[in-house]
Amino acid sequence: MFTPGHPYLPKSPVLILTRDSDNQTREGKVKEYHESKTFFSSLTDEESRTILVNGRKAVFQHLRNTPLTGEGDEEELFNNQDLKEGKDFFGTGNDDARYLAAVNRYLGGVFGGLGDKGKERIAHSLHHFLIVSEGYGLLKPFEPVQYCNCPPGDDTAACTIWNQNDRITELLVAYIRNYEIRRIFDFTGFGLASLHGIFSWSRITHLPRVEVLHAGHRWGRGDNALPFFGIFIRDNVLSARPTELMDIQPDTWYDDIIFRHEVKQDDEFSRLLEQGESESIEFKSRALWSFDPPDPGNAQSLSPEQIRYGADASGFIIARTIAGFLNTNGGDLIIGLPESQKNFAENSVIGIGGDYRYIADEGIEGYQAMITDSVVRKYFDDDFFTRQSTFLSVTFKEIHGKTLCRVHVKKSDRPLFLDAGNETLFFVRTGAQTREIRKINEIYRYISQHFKQ
Repeated sequence: MFTPGHPYLPKSPVLILTRDSDNQTREGKVKEYHESKTFFSSLTDEESRTILVNGRKAVFQHLRNTPLTGEGDEEELFNNQDLKEGKDFFGTGNDDARYLAAVNRYLGGVFGGLGDKGKERIAHSLHHFLIVSEGYGLLKPFEPVQYCNCPPGDDTAACTIWNQNDRITELLVAYIRNYEIRRIFDFTGFGLASLHGIFSWSRITHLPRVEVLHAGHRWGRGDNALPFFGIFIRDNVLSARPTELMDIQPDTWYDDIIFRHEVKQDDEFSRLLEQGESESIEFKSRALWSFDPPDPGNAQSLSPEQIRYGADASGFIIARTIAGFLNTNGGDLIIGLPESQKNFAENSVIGIGGDYRYIADEGIEGYQAMITDSVVRKYFDDDFFTRQSTFLSVTFKEIHGKTLCRVHVKKSDRPLFLDAGNETLFFVRTGAQTREIRKINEIYRYISQHFKQ
């Protein structure tokens, strides 16, 4: 465990930005809180300080009141059972809170690549170093923090808190202005759990004289690239002169690292596919398969949904998945891939072309209209339909001549029920499954725990 021998005093115009790690040590010491090492101490205006205080307090309340609705939530509550309302969350300064410097708390990702040698170089570096965290928003490297476990992803409840009113973006902008940052090296990665999407990058890149370079790795994809980023930061960035870092050119390879001004949508889509199915990712082969003529010789081939909803079965299943994401923590539905596929393979792509025959206007425009009219309008209430663009976005990607459809879903600001004819149904995500909650008291409990009243 590294202990800096002198104060960390960055003064260059370069900022290194990375993310925290789910792999953390539970070690820590009581009464080891030094405000001078905190991100809060770097903020000079009252408005920014208020944003940070309110954000951390909101995350703490979420973590301490996580409902037990599924296996993942139970694990999260267990992992945070020792979390105290300490000074790091602007609480009462609980004497039992056990703190550890952020660079020592986090063991995986970038920090696994940095090692003790890299952490020592941070302490001596002229360059600014900030850590993006679901629990804390933004952290300085030697800021004292507790063991705090948040589920990964850009659309989790914690990330939603930091996204509200561009809260975390405003904090980063305040830091950039305070320290006259001119170039940011973004090492947060592009994976689903990367926290890259938590920022409004267009807001940051439009600041005067500020340039952002997003790092990518030649063959380490998504969060798998983070340890390689740590090694590169340790060996090539921390000890470099500011002029050397300002001379780095975009779209040029440096060993296995490349920097780009923009993250291409294709990169995000590809890394999303490689994550495989999970609580926040669902694959569907088609959206309109139930319109196919039934096999007269095999009545048993009908699914329970076909028996119940007939030709509308596949549309109902799409709506059910979207509702599950809306009522949980958001997610992505990818149409055109084999279902229950843990590892994406390009040769397994089915594409959405098989659905075109049932759409009046063939092509991606007609397909997007089908999602809107045959799914959202049909199964969700009018209020949600008029506001759907706030929570849903539909994009497409072509792989080897076959088109995939991505429905990106953000967590809803209110519970949403499906109107399925004579039934009103409520769905949530548990693990990699969409689950219906049927009992009224369980629905009420879930809503009271997941949505603000």
